[in-house]
Amino acid sequence: MMSTEDLIETLRLRLRFPIGLRTERPEQIGYVEACLSTRPDNPIVILPVGYWESQRHKPLRDHIFDDYFPTHVAEIGPIWSPATAIPFQLVLLSKTRPDLVHFAKFDPPATLPKIDFRNHGSFADLELQMQGAFDLLTMWSQGADSDGFDRSLDGVDRDRLTVHFHDPEFAALSQSIETQPFARLGELVDVIRPRRTNQTGHVIRARDLREGKTSGTPDGPMTNVPLRRGDVLVMSMGKFETFLVEDIDDGATAADHFVVLRCHDQRISPEYLVTYLNSDFAWAYSQRHTSGAVIQRLSKRDLIAMPVLIPEAAVLRQAEAVYRAVLDRKATADRLSQIADARFKVEELTDTSIQAYFMTSVADMISEQKAQYLKEIIDDDIREIDACRKAGALKACMVLSGSVLEAVLLEWVAELQGRKLTSLASSKLHDIIHQLVEQGVLIDPKGENAHHIRKQRNVVHPMRMLKNEKLTEKSVDDVLNMLKDIIHLRFC
Repeated sequence: MMSTEDLIETLRLRLRFPIGLRTERPEQIGYVEACLSTRPDNPIVILPVGYWESQRHKPLRDHIFDDYFPTHVAEIGPIWSPATAIPFQLVLLSKTRPDLVHFAKFDPPATLPKIDFRNHGSFADLELQMQGAFDLLTMWSQGADSDGFDRSLDGVDRDRLTVHFHDPEFAALSQSIETQPFARLGELVDVIRPRRTNQTGHVIRARDLREGKTSGTPDGPMTNVPLRRGDVLVMSMGKFETFLVEDIDDGATAADHFVVLRCHDQRISPEYLVTYLNSDFAWAYSQRHTSGAVIQRLSKRDLIAMPVLIPEAAVLRQAEAVYRAVLDRKATADRLSQIADARFKVEELTDTSIQAYFMTSVADMISEQKAQYLKEIIDDDIREIDACRKAGALKACMVLSGSVLEAVLLEWVAELQGRKLTSLASSKLHDIIHQLVEQGVLIDPKGENAHHIRKQRNVVHPMRMLKNEKLTEKSVDDVLNMLKDIIHLRFC
């Protein structure tokens, strides 16, 4: 149990000691000792999140848990910003063994003034505001608020005592894999951490791979890992990001901010591995196991232990097409054809629930990539239409608007019906609009507006031209607004 007054006193005590230190220091040990002596029965400790999970700080955790059990664990964010951007975690302790440990996350209020909280006098002026800001935290600790989740004490890892590690959603995704045929990543690949040498030469960095460069930095600090085609590179710090090495200059080495994965098991392919590492499963695992108060890291030990779903034969065969469509960073002239080739029906690949869940998430990735790529194409067309409007080319605006509408709606129907775009090439725009209206996709007035744009495009029809029908700037502007409204509905 913790009252608001207890919380304020805890924050005051925290301020008497340095904050934001990344290494073990006597000051932090002194702070913990002060916490344990101030409230010997139910101490409250506030430390950077990294102190509750990194191997470096295990001796300090062991000292705390020699005599105490955790009862409440709350991530409270970077509450001393801008003095430090390090996120903090508050842990309530008890000498009595609890049945459950309560976890929750509380974001610091955005209304707190941006001052240096290391100034004790400044903090004293904010006590009233802080009291209001942490009311929810106080209610939660008293059991009056249902935020967060509970775990049995036996199911709590006190060497990874963080909210994100024990999050039941992350845990459930990881555990579901282990009910199916799976292997640890270290059983399927060689996991290599590059080390710098004394030589300089071609080094491949994440920036090079994002930009599609194959030669890398010509005079960078080389490592002991020359790259091979088929290597999978994983960022060892920061964002969990992956790259597949395909075209690479001979002799180029991996930068030391990567972990290199080299497949040696035929049950997976490099393309499947990259796709899997971008799935919900791998994301959940990385979220649970990353540590670090400032820079998030996934240790080699945890990477080796990652459970990998062994794909069924049909899923493995589809992996290369999926990679080309969704994750290949090289620009291609016909990306839409690649995306079309990668599309599949989940039920035709697998009837296993976990494999189906995985492939459904992959299918969603393909759809999102397709929508993003199409949006870029359509945005270019809209800019061209706007340029025509600015130049006073009103008929050109109408014709282009109709063409863009037809392209967007044809693609939309193909997506909804799971068909290739080419199979709808002979479809009439009137019928396409009617289908989308019937399915409740285009709800009036958008359906009526689509038909209006279709009719206005016919302004260049010979019979209408002979009638010498005049367009007005207002009628063109109305069509453009209708078109942009439908595009927004499709892509936003």
